[in-house]
Amino acid sequence: MNEPTGVGPTFADACDDGELISICCLCGKTFSSQSLLHKHFELMHEGTEIDTEQYDLSGFAAMGNEQGRKSNGEEDANFRVLNCAFCNKVFTKHCNLNTHIKAVHKGVKPFECTYCYKGFTRNSDLHKHIDAVHKGLKPFGCEVCQRNFSQKSSLKRHIEAIHEDPRHR
Repeated sequence: MNEPTGVGPTFADACDDGELISICCLCGKTFSSQSLLHKHFELMHEGTEIDTEQYDLSGFAAMGNEQGRKSNGEEDANFRVLNCAFCNKVFTKHCNLNTHIKAVHKGVKPFECTYCYKGFTRNSDLHKHIDAVHKGLKPFGCEVCQRNFSQKSSLKRHIEAIHEDPRHR
């Protein structure tokens, strides 16, 4: 694969202390040049077609942050924050920023359910979906009424709404 021709790895260049890096939008791996990114894409994501988009990430800033202070009050020179140019959410790693852009702003869902073909942004969400929807697993049980739920958050919501709400007592 040569330089981008409309199909190939979606990539983003972000500034990190003055050096441009390229990020694979499928797996988040970073490269020092676009050509290395394209070689990676050929080897690791062969057969995957994605429209190449140049992100304007001039809004990403690599800079120190109060959270970067060590417990003894000294500055941690290695700590950097990256702000999403679309919504200003803060990240400390390029791969997390990249995953955020793909999932939230671009709607990329690379993990597909083999049963119903629904897409997910994270592999862990795909596995939760399969366990709950297709396998019918409900490992979270209410100790008060013995009702079972597929997700911990559903159990918590049930307890708050049914057992802690005074209208249901």
